[in-house]
Amino acid sequence: MARQVKTAPIAAIALEQARRWLLQPGSGREGARRWRALRDVSRALRDHPYLGRVMPEFAIYRQVIVSGHRVIYRVVPDTGDRTTAGDIEIVQVFGLGQDTRIP
Repeated sequence: MARQVKTAPIAAIALEQARRWLLQPGSGREGARRWRALRDVSRALRDHPYLGRVMPEFAIYRQVIVSGHRVIYRVVPDTGDRTTAGDIEIVQVFGLGQDTRIP
């Protein structure tokens, strides 16, 4: 069975806010490029669940930085092996300067 990428409701809201910010009028090609990179991170995580580094403050979570955003996720179950790792859950997405507390 293929690995699934799930997005927590709060992370989905954060991604929608990032989309609106990055694609606002006047953001041009750079904004569109940054949005595509952020949007496509879920595909990268599906294929490479250990792409991000373990967060020292919360060992059950990993993080990857893309387009100036910090994407927090976890692998369930976390086997430590790309071939047997479970699904990905994106738990939160933070932009620059945002409060980075994790629920």
